[in-house]
Formats: sequence, C-alpha cells, structure tokens
Amino acid sequence: MKLIAMKLSLVIFAATVFAHGNSTSRDSCLAKILDDDTIHAPTATRKSTNWGGAVAQVAAPHTSYYAVVGSFIAPDPKPPSKAAGHGPWKGSAWVGIDGWGDGPGLFQAGITWQVEKAKNGSLVTSFGAWHEWVPANSAGFENFKILAGDILTVLCQTSNSSYGVCAIHNHNTGIVVSQPMTAPSAKTTLVGKHAEWIVEDFMEGVNGNPMKPVPFADFGKVEWFDCEAAAVGTKNRSSTEDAFVVDMNFNETDWTSVTTSGKNMTIKYAG
Repeated sequence: MKLIAMKLSLVIFAATVFAHGNSTSRDSCLAKILDDDTIHAPTATRKSTNWGGAVAQVAAPHTSYYAVVGSFIAPDPKPPSKAAGHGPWKGSAWVGIDGWGDGPGLFQAGITWQVEKAKNGSLVTSFGAWHEWVPANSAGFENFKILAGDILTVLCQTSNSSYGVCAIHNHNTGIVVSQPMTAPSAKTTLVGKHAEWIVEDFMEGVNGNPMKPVPFADFGKVEWFDCEAAAVGTKNRSSTEDAFVVDMNFNETDWTSVTTSGKNMTIKYAG
C-alpha cells in the first residue's frame, strides 16, 4: 500500500477539522549535543543526550526548510531489562524544524508512549499525540487513538517563520488531526536550517517539580519511511538519505542505534 508522500500529505490541511489541544506536562528540549557539530563531515554520526534519529541540513546558504514529513510504525514499548519498580517508562517520536543548534525555537509534532507494570505484573501501555513550538508547552490532540503497530504520518508545514500547522494521520483508524501554531515570541521564530525525524527521551515536570528526563522505555524499534523535507526556492527535497545520523548517548552509553536507507530509517533501542 502506498502511503501518503509529501505532496499528498499537504492535502491533509485542507481536508481536516482542526482539533484543539489540551495542556500536558510533556515537553521536548532542543538537542543536547555532546560534541562540536562544526568539526564533522556533513553525514558523520553525531551524539546527543536526548535525541536519536536523523537531522537534515539545508544545502544552500540562503534557503530554509518550510515543511517536514515522515511516516512511522508506533512501537510496542517495554520496561528496560534492568529496570526495577512499576514505572512508568516513556519516550516519544516526532518530526520537526530547527532545534539542532539553530536557536531557541523548535516546531514539531509527534507521539508519546508510556508503559508501566500493573500490580498483577501485566504491562499497561498508552499513547498520546501532541504538537509543540518550543519553548511553549506542548499540547495534546484529543480523541486520537493510537495502538502499537499503527502506521502514522506526521507533517509540519510553515507559511512563514512565525506561523505553521502540524497534522498527524493514523492510517489504521483513518483519523486526521491538525493544529495551527504561532511562534511563542519574536525571539523563537524559525531559522529553518535543520529538519528532523527523532526518537526522544523528553523532559517532564511532576507536581510542580523541575523538568527532568523521563525514565526511558525500551521501545524496541521505530521504523520510519517516506521521510522528506522541503526548502524554500528549490524543488529538491532532503530526506534521511542525505541527513546525518544522531545516536542518543548518556552516561557514556548509546541508547539508540540508527540506520538509514534512502527515505527510510530504523531507530532501535540499544540501552
């Protein structure tokens, strides 16, 4: 079955009813880069403490990304093999523009997963879909059901550096949700230098406590396909094929393993 590609994905915005989001304590962070990004060859693997996936960089100096799209299969998360207690353990997958050393703004949408152990030892898994323009808080899409194995397409498109719309299509249910967003401030407008397809160990604040990384779930793998990004002034599109790979690494351990093939990518849990 041919899934939505870039041009067809743009039709989502004309066909869907906007869903208003509810507030959530989940928040993405800009990439926490472990090394000097300027010393690498264009496609060399980078390291980040919170991101794993692929990041495309515009080839021309005077252009910028205005749209990014990617499809992936919702994972079936499990507790890490050495984890104690009942959890929960969490993670997220998303597409976005900016955030890799571009400034304080990051325009994105995606899903979050959570798994915990019930008292009888069984696993309870849940998912949520969301949109966000960092540094503003994320907001969830209501009435958007996701199960492990569902095929999702996520698209974020801007009309200028301070306004855009993100949409998510669940191919298994046929439901599409979308949300317009504006930059939180004049200082957080988009540069458009990078576009991303990412699995993240996101930040969360509980009961008013400071934000910190969530306990990271063993997500198995996230299979991505039809990943593309469009830039102003060119018909050529970037994809995971010409992006650089980012491995999540903290406590001197790689927590993701990323492989790309054309417009496709597999992000595996490696913790």
